[in-house]
Formats: sequence, structure tokens, C-alpha cells
Amino acid sequence: MQTQEFNQNLTELESRIKSISKEFGWNLENENVETHELIFKTRPSWLSWGESVKINLTQDKNKVGSVIVSVESNPEAQIFDWGKSRRNEELLINKLKGVEQ
Repeated sequence: MQTQEFNQNLTELESRIKSISKEFGWNLENENVETHELIFKTRPSWLSWGESVKINLTQDKNKVGSVIVSVESNPEAQIFDWGKSRRNEELLINKLKGVEQ
């Protein structure tokens, strides 16, 4: 799991995540509007059957305008994913930070 803090409006950040996930080809499987949890499914590849990417957005109570994004990616239907889950997490966090890979 990777966690990163962003100084951005929660609703705008959630919208950016949805847009970025479309660029990656991830499908939105579940969305909880009350808890700001998003669950995406990645496409299968020759390395894996696909991963489930769970994203939680939390408003930092101590800092106004600060949102904490937690990303957790786990393989579907297999035990070992050849590092794809970690790459999914890094890819999303880096894209949100504006770092291209």
C-alpha cells in the first residue's frame, strides 16, 4: 500500500483519479460516495489475470485542503503478480503528483 498527501479539493482529486484510471484502462468496479472509496479492476496481461486497485481518499482533519490518498493493489486469481500491484500503486501516485513514467 502507498499513501500520499495532496493539497487539493477532495472532489477534484477524486475526479482526477477517475480520469487517470480511464487513461490506464482500469474499470471502476465499485464506488462508495460516503467513504470516498474507489475500487478499480485492471486488465489481464501476460503477467497477471488483472489486479484489484482500492483507493481511499481521506480529508486530513488537521490540515484544511489536505487529502490523503491510499492506494492498494492486489492480484486477482493468483498468488504472485510479478510486481504489477506495486507498479499500479506507483503509477497512480506518480501521475497524481505530475511525474510521468
